Amino acid sequence: MEDAFAYSCLIRHVLSLSLSLTIITCLALVVSCMNSASRSLHPFPHYHRRTAALSPKPAEGAKMCVVLSRAEQEQLIEKLQVFKIKGRDKRGRKVLRIVGKFFPARFLSTEVVNEYLEEKIYPRLSRKRFSVVYVHSEVQRSDNFPGFLALRSMYDSIPAQVMDNLETVHFVQPGLQARLFFATFGRLLFTGGLYGKLNYVSRLDLLWDHVRRSEIEIPEFAQEHDEDLEYRPMMDYGLESDHARVHGALATDASVSIYSMRCIS
Repeated sequence: MEDAFAYSCLIRHVLSLSLSLTIITCLALVVSCMNSASRSLHPFPHYHRRTAALSPKPAEGAKMCVVLSRAEQEQLIEKLQVFKIKGRDKRGRKVLRIVGKFFPARFLSTEVVNEYLEEKIYPRLSRKRFSVVYVHSEVQRSDNFPGFLALRSMYDSIPAQVMDNLETVHFVQPGLQARLFFATFGRLLFTGGLYGKLNYVSRLDLLWDHVRRSEIEIPEFAQEHDEDLEYRPMMDYGLESDHARVHGALATDASVSIYSMRCIS
């Protein structure tokens, strides 16, 4: 009887282990299929047409990795207008506009970005107080997020005088995932008070309470996204995608991505 009971227990353990392995294998296959589908939904280039027009395109059959020279990277930053000083806020301070969707993270090195900022941007912000308007709408992690170490390096390269002059960072259309990211990692990544200067601006109408509307250019896609948020507010919480709008635009602009992930990590 004891041998029969032990044999029965062994059979149950074997069956349980087999079932567990089967479930793990199925999950792995599902994840693999999802990753393949995700790659097929985002052909190069798959963000704003300004980036698609200016970013280098790989030859047919070539790999997606494109290495640019230092001069080409600087030219790309300049043409895409990722960083642009123009306009003033309601207190008369300069405004540095940063458009996250225009940042071609896959083609830029952290060193080149830091040198560009040191040469072209920081000298114009070192004497007086200024504010930043960062447009986050339609940012794609695979295209626009440089990575944790790169973000930290860019932050550490900001001169002390420029950091002291920075009054506020208006974070436009952040979305739930971006809020969670900064709530979790913001204080670790941005020490020295920058995290406390963040001002989340969920709608453009709220931005005009801080910035002179006629003096700053907001990209058209951000304005369209703002309209979507008005009529489909659940998008602001990551519970609904803007697939309907983008799908309808595919016929006129094939470079627009099928899904707007709007996530930073």
